[in-house]
Amino acid sequence: MAICPLLRIPCDGSWIDERRREELVLKSLLDNFPEFRSFYQNERKKIKSNIYWVECDKISGGLKGYTATLPSRDFAILLKTIPAPIDSSNAYNVAYELGHCVRIFERKAFAIPTPPDGRMDASYINTMIEDPLVDSILLNYGFDLKSEYETQLEAEIPSILSITTLPNETVTKILYVKKKLCCGLLGDDFKPWSEFETVFGSKFPHLMVDIDKIYTFIKRNNFRQNESVEKVKKLLEVVYGVELT
Repeated sequence: MAICPLLRIPCDGSWIDERRREELVLKSLLDNFPEFRSFYQNERKKIKSNIYWVECDKISGGLKGYTATLPSRDFAILLKTIPAPIDSSNAYNVAYELGHCVRIFERKAFAIPTPPDGRMDASYINTMIEDPLVDSILLNYGFDLKSEYETQLEAEIPSILSITTLPNETVTKILYVKKKLCCGLLGDDFKPWSEFETVFGSKFPHLMVDIDKIYTFIKRNNFRQNESVEKVKKLLEVVYGVELT
């Protein structure tokens, strides 16, 4: 097992410098998915930093990819398989990672820094705001978000039904709101979301009031990118249910 020299983690395969190899990494997706090709041709040029493509079988949590911002402001995108397999879900996943790179490079990404004590769930809050924004871009390029979301929701229902204790209720609420914001991109009649909402609400009814407060606050305040300190402070107060001084 090789060690990635950029991230210092175990990886299958060597890291690949995009200046020489990106076309090979993504060739199968560019050749087979018009929506990916259109997205790539229009959005990739916005990223002026280097992107290092890393093959890694240690991506956790069921993720197919992961993006890391390096101290140099370059990016490393980790994929489980390189070259990227010919699969519509994989095309969506790679575009999703590139979409985050675009927003970060253009300094548009919503980002709350994680404090030294690590108590605040900063990365989850950032994802709650950023994922729907990136997915809204992909939807405009014709990516099949319905299939992606339906697969994700169906996979989560059995674990919701079997769980007895939530390890972190705040994180659970944040992730639920993120899903609701994403699925809301498809309109109010997206049946897989209605089914998921029913199962989740029946299992954890005590969370629904707080979830509705968070969701309503985000929708009313139209979070789009880095926001004022006061606006972020108010979001954190709604998420944690406490007044911050």
